[in-house]
Amino acid sequence: MEDQSPALPAERVAEEFKAQLKMIESALQFGTMKVRRYFRADNKNKPPDKSLAPNILRYQAKQALREAGQVVEDEEEKPFDLQRLSNNGLCLKIGDRTIRIRKAVDGDIPAPGLSKSLNLFYQQMSLASLMGKEAKDLSDPKNYLFVWDVDSSFYLSSLMLACPNMGEESKGQPECLWKLKVPLTRGPAEVAGAEREAEQAGHSEELDEYGLRDLAATGEGE
Repeated sequence: MEDQSPALPAERVAEEFKAQLKMIESALQFGTMKVRRYFRADNKNKPPDKSLAPNILRYQAKQALREAGQVVEDEEEKPFDLQRLSNNGLCLKIGDRTIRIRKAVDGDIPAPGLSKSLNLFYQQMSLASLMGKEAKDLSDPKNYLFVWDVDSSFYLSSLMLACPNMGEESKGQPECLWKLKVPLTRGPAEVAGAEREAEQAGHSEELDEYGLRDLAATGEGE
């Protein structure tokens, strides 16, 4: 029988993950910048391809997260383990909790599709619960989604932290125990303005890290 106790409050979880979420945001900003540069410089200002662009972002964000984790590990306790997923999927392990980083679909949580592992993740199923050794405990969920979206120019436009809780037969929009919008440290207009200023001054390379090292060291945005 499932434990139907209330899940941890969204604000409490966001506070516990504060440092990691800031690192993820910075890595996503880095990835979106690389996408814009690729399609401006290498593809003669063509608009970002909707299929290719997210893959470029995930690849670049993964490299940034890997570097951020190493920076912090050199100074203090490692804040996360970057998990290996196919197709440049992004997944962080933080203690006994896991955050899957996914792109929004129509501004909301993406469905797990046909992936068995993703479906189990959305159902909050652990190996022990699958084997019947323990009940599914929703009082302290272990699986979370950090969902990002971009605007038409591929600037990061929104972030959302969610706690999925799909039933085995669920269809349509994924069910969640809660969803929480996470404010951007730097909005699209601010990032675009910083890019223009740097490019005009001939210092566009200074944008490459997007404060990644500072975020890794402090866990805080500006």
